[in-house]
Amino acid sequence: MELIVIRVYIPPNDKAIGRSIQQKVVEIISKRKKHTQVVVMGDFNHTVDNILDRRNPQATSFKRLPIFSWIKKQDFFDTYREMHPTRQEYTWTSKEAATRIDYIWVSEGLASGLQKAEIEDVEEITESDHKIVTAEIWIKHMTAKSSKAEVKKKGQSRTLFLYDQAKTEDWENYAHELQKRFEVKETLKQIQKEEQSKEERLYRMNNIWDVIEEAILTAANKHIPKKKIYNTVNNRRRSQKERQQENSIVKLQRIIKQAKARKG
Repeated sequence: MELIVIRVYIPPNDKAIGRSIQQKVVEIISKRKKHTQVVVMGDFNHTVDNILDRRNPQATSFKRLPIFSWIKKQDFFDTYREMHPTRQEYTWTSKEAATRIDYIWVSEGLASGLQKAEIEDVEEITESDHKIVTAEIWIKHMTAKSSKAEVKKKGQSRTLFLYDQAKTEDWENYAHELQKRFEVKETLKQIQKEEQSKEERLYRMNNIWDVIEEAILTAANKHIPKKKIYNTVNNRRRSQKERQQENSIVKLQRIIKQAKARKG
């Protein structure tokens, strides 16, 4: 397996150099051999998501870096966001702001073996205002032909929700499960409750959104058809339709996270 690692630093105040760096990354990726895997990592000084990657989202001036949109179309994955679809953590902070501007992007073959992705605070070691982004990737599935039994033993699997196979009864049971969980948690009463302070209101609303998020995921796992996919050779490449289906729950979580951010 051939592996290319591209280290990136895009200066925040020099658009010409920034464009040149992005063009070089595009050139390297475009010219790679068919089975070559690529890692693009570094300080991009821009955020992918205005809501999730900023403590204080920009109201009108947010513009996504062109390389982010292009690299996604090439089936590259943001390792941290793949493992933590809705978590808000930041790699750079100041008194006024906090943003996630440091990334590890990997090509599809590497993404299928992604095990962990974290943001670690090592200020005492580096004396930097940036945190370290780490990713742990299993690559044996690309360097050897593993049987399904071997892959299963190593826990290399994911759950795929089969939304296109869900019947009317499935969706009715899904809705009933949501209602039941909201009643158990007394969600409606919590929403109508009057708080005594701003801190209590924020804490209560965050808890409510967490309950809704958990209920959505639990109901989907119980009542929406699904299957376990192992990282065998035949399963590594997914169709665009499969990706869209798998991301539906993540999109629901994203809506909840956006609502929490607005409430905050």
